[in-house]
Amino acid sequence: MPGGNNTVQAGNMEMPGMMHMQGHDSAMPAPANKRSAEGSKAPGAAEVSFNGCLTLTAEGRAMLNVFQSRKVYRLEAQPLLFSQNANRMVHVTGYLGSVLAVEDPRVPSFVVSRLDPIVPNCSGKITSAQIQQAVMKQTAVTQGVVNMGDLSFTPQTIILNAGQRVVWRNTSSVTHNVIGDPSQAVNRVDVKLPSGSRPFGSGYLQPGQSFSRVFDVPGTYQYVCTLHENLGMKGVIIVKAPQILRAEK
Repeated sequence: MPGGNNTVQAGNMEMPGMMHMQGHDSAMPAPANKRSAEGSKAPGAAEVSFNGCLTLTAEGRAMLNVFQSRKVYRLEAQPLLFSQNANRMVHVTGYLGSVLAVEDPRVPSFVVSRLDPIVPNCSGKITSAQIQQAVMKQTAVTQGVVNMGDLSFTPQTIILNAGQRVVWRNTSSVTHNVIGDPSQAVNRVDVKLPSGSRPFGSGYLQPGQSFSRVFDVPGTYQYVCTLHENLGMKGVIIVKAPQILRAEK
């Protein structure tokens, strides 16, 4: 899977091992004046997952065409991930609803808390079994979890092997982001990446949302939350190179 996913499903098409919302047709976004200004999860909203093809409209809206279904959702809350994973088959987790004003009430919205690319294109030749296998593989490589407090990453330093994934979860009461791009940092010296690695960023993460990324390039990554960088919200990821097994003489 691509290393830069950073983490990307109307119909009641059941897939083995996947959880789907029942009765999608009756679920409509809440009126705009009743939504949280911060975009946090609505009380009692059930978290569900979908598989589907992520596309971007000419206006820049992210749309999910659910796999083996005629259902289409407008995706919200992770614009950077949406642009990075356009025209890919993705697995998204979140909840039905909206954090924005409804532009087209005929197209239901889905607020994404996590997105994982599972196929690098939207080929129609993939099967349900292959989709399920890819999703299970994504889950299996999740190795590290970093919680985001009001002003800190916990743990601040995490060590993992090349090819493993880190998941950041906003467990605080405020908005955060995860930025591993010197050009976006308040102070460029606060962010450092190994040679050959690609910059990354999460976009804004509201309370309860998450972001993930697979780290393939060994080395030390220094990243920040730019919203609280000057208050010391910085983290470190140390990625170890894979061990090479050698036959004994």
